Amino acid sequence: TAIYAAQDSGATVYAGGLDIKDTTAGDIYPLVIRNNNAGGSEGVGIKFHIANTLNAGAILMDAEAPYGSSAQADAAMQFYTSLDNTLTARLTISSAGNVGIGNSAPTSLLEVSKSAGTPTLAVTTWSTTDGESSQFAFKKSSSATINTKAVTADDESLGDVSVYGVDTGSDHRRAAQIKFEQDASSTSSKVAGRIIFKTSSTSANDVERMRIDSAGTTSLTPAASTYALQITSSN
Repeated sequence: TAIYAAQDSGATVYAGGLDIKDTTAGDIYPLVIRNNNAGGSEGVGIKFHIANTLNAGAILMDAEAPYGSSAQADAAMQFYTSLDNTLTARLTISSAGNVGIGNSAPTSLLEVSKSAGTPTLAVTTWSTTDGESSQFAFKKSSSATINTKAVTADDESLGDVSVYGVDTGSDHRRAAQIKFEQDASSTSSKVAGRIIFKTSSTSANDVERMRIDSAGTTSLTPAASTYALQITSSN
């Protein structure tokens, strides 16, 4: 069966199922799918079947709270896959733009979660060129406008890697951190940097234990050092 829907009468019928065409200029929404029940956390989406009735996948727009006025209209987009004919949400984009993989309520721009297992992030490179490899880059600009590059300053925080546990109050707390800071004013072609290692104890959070400055000096104390390696003890 061929079904065609279009605003221009001279269009050719598409023989593959449903073809929707609109010649209106600009961004358009030629297909609107509605769920008129606003009484609860409702959803509306598209479901895919293979072999007539067996689940293959789905895309669902899911209300994050009961819909009311335009100020009460927040929805997440969820992508489902089928395993043994059971649909499971694999990827969620929240109304705030947070992306969750294995997590239907992500609290960060990207949150990857796995229950009863170890989630692994892999960046793989396949190349015969020795100098090509996988990279993970943190980039900072002093401008609040995305894609606008502004000079970063001495002592400015450029990025960090932090690990967290959960305290007895059911809150995530940082246990250790590797922090990257600018170590001098920027030049026309260089940005000096330092690396700071911090840990937390049962009595203090984020205590600096070691730093490597832009000159390569390593100090096992928060104080600045003029030696290649300085070890300070309070005993």
